[in-house]
Amino acid sequence: MPHPDFELYDNVGRDADQIAAAHYGIATRDDLLRWAKRDAEPFLAQHPLPEQSLPSPDLRPYLDALATAETPAQASAVTRHLLDAAEPVL
Repeated sequence: MPHPDFELYDNVGRDADQIAAAHYGIATRDDLLRWAKRDAEPFLAQHPLPEQSLPSPDLRPYLDALATAETPAQASAVTRHLLDAAEPVL
């Protein structure tokens, strides 16, 4: 067990989410998003989504991919891709 005087320094460079995750032994939000993206890569290869956003993006590729999504990681990847494409418009 580390000395209590040094516990403060164990958290240098960490944000609050990382400190809480380490304390409770859980994953951070960034970890979950990174893992979902990794797990959805084969799905996104089968369902290519538009690279560029347009002022009024065609939602059909997103809706088609979302309809065939079977896991939360796949649905998250499609939704995040759509939100990233719509961000400049918003």
